[in-house]
Amino acid sequence: MDYTSYSRGFDDGALMARRSTVVTAPFLVFADKVGMAGPTFKHPTRAAAETEAKRLANLNPGTDYFVVGSVSITNAPKPSASTRSLI
Repeated sequence: MDYTSYSRGFDDGALMARRSTVVTAPFLVFADKVGMAGPTFKHPTRAAAETEAKRLANLNPGTDYFVVGSVSITNAPKPSASTRSLI
């Protein structure tokens, strides 16, 4: 996913201020209850994630919802396919 496509990222932009290309990351909503499904959507802003957390909390009274913002991105390049002769 191209994390530079979002128009807003962290509300505290100091983390990314030193980068020449602004990289923003999604916010996720997690329920603090065993057996509940994990996040299914990446929210582009903290405000959008908090709105969703409030909506879910109203549907499930007594369950806490966490809004989580990403702090880093790690990936490895995909290996390229190759063919070698066996005869």
